[in-house]
Amino acid sequence: MISEINPLELLPKDELLKDYIKRIRELKGLTRLKLAKLAAVHVSTIARIESGSTGAEKPRREVQERICKALQIPVEYMQASAKGQSVSHPQTNKVCLSCWVPGSSPDIRWSEVDARFCLKCGAGLRDQCERCKEPILLRGRFCPGCGSSYKRD
Repeated sequence: MISEINPLELLPKDELLKDYIKRIRELKGLTRLKLAKLAAVHVSTIARIESGSTGAEKPRREVQERICKALQIPVEYMQASAKGQSVSHPQTNKVCLSCWVPGSSPDIRWSEVDARFCLKCGAGLRDQCERCKEPILLRGRFCPGCGSSYKRD
């Protein structure tokens, strides 16, 4: 189960993009085909990334966002590993509970390191369930820890 994974295991560790994506995919217990389906990309895209045949260029931003959403990791982690860099502190998937539609991609501006408030409505950004403090899962509509809805009524 995803909530059992230590968030520090998701950090890039000075590894190549191909090694990072493969490590996270395997850590989450996903096959290439399952990841491709979750990310709505062709399985050959995942295979090219993991084999390193994408070369120095990285996947398009849209593809990065889809893969990161499927793996439930911040886009910055994938970008750091594409550059061969590590991330010193974990980042989270922050969302505005007023604007975000659970199960959809969050606004890219919410993932900025210094983002604290939604630029659209001014509400504070959250990265965990208000009730039980479990991390927000971007693919879910309900918290796996307590079962409460992420969306405010």
